[in-house]
Amino acid sequence: MGADQCSLVLLDGVPHRLGKFGSPLIEGALTAFECRTRANYDGGDHDIFVGEVGAIADSAADRPLLYYCGDYCTVAPETDEPG
Repeated sequence: MGADQCSLVLLDGVPHRLGKFGSPLIEGALTAFECRTRANYDGGDHDIFVGEVGAIADSAADRPLLYYCGDYCTVAPETDEPG
């Protein structure tokens, strides 16, 4: 990110709330995972963080958007009808 995108990092103007552990959770997201850092490894020119999920916030308000085989799609709702 460039220095001119600092407001994105700060979530200026982005509706959000603080989660169980103080992480910002963006309003309207279908699912959010809050993790605690369990380990930090030197990856050469970057760091590798391993997290432990401490809380999950989810919403059944909509079906997720997926990116699969170079295209966007969603999952079909479950039905009781045979295949």
